[in-house]
Amino acid sequence: MTQIEHKDQRDRVRFFDRVKKYVSNDMYLTVIEMAYDEAKKSHQGQLRDDGSRYFDHAKRAALIFLDAVDMVTNVKGQDVDEKDIAIVVIATLLHDVVEDTYNIEPRHINLFTMHVDTGIAQVVDNVTKDPNAEVGHKLDKLMACSDLYTKLTKASDRSDNMKTLHLCSPEKIKRKTQETRAIIEWLQSGITCEYLLLIVFDIENEVLKYEALLK
Repeated sequence: MTQIEHKDQRDRVRFFDRVKKYVSNDMYLTVIEMAYDEAKKSHQGQLRDDGSRYFDHAKRAALIFLDAVDMVTNVKGQDVDEKDIAIVVIATLLHDVVEDTYNIEPRHINLFTMHVDTGIAQVVDNVTKDPNAEVGHKLDKLMACSDLYTKLTKASDRSDNMKTLHLCSPEKIKRKTQETRAIIEWLQSGITCEYLLLIVFDIENEVLKYEALLK
């Protein structure tokens, strides 16, 4: 086993240790494992602007959601719904596989995610940009959604994007900062979920930082 394979194996163990803190249902865990493996396979060889693997971004985004769950449960000590946790973790792992790989379609995702919830494939589709949309309207489909799972998935994705944005070109930094301001407004509409509040707060801080730099 290579050094990279050893690291991947350690990362996988750590990831599922985090997941198992909230999810114990065997079927849910099996589907999360399938989503993890599908995302890793689909994004194989793909690198982001910052040089990291696409799959690492998907994994980090899922962990951002789990960080928010940790914060809420640690402060309030409230129980969580393991199905809700499983849905968002699965959707976040898979959120880019349709848009960025073209190897898989929502109907294929539904073949295995339906064992947790039949709506997961729709969440992935909701966060997938319409390739035929005109410039300036790429987010229209997303912002027409009010589904909480979609918002949590997109928020986790965008939070990680903003954490690595400094490694992108000045033009992309400006464009993504402006785009994220619009996404924040959409995320905040009718917001009641404490997990989402925490993630949006984190995104807002990143946007303020870049807005100050762009002045």
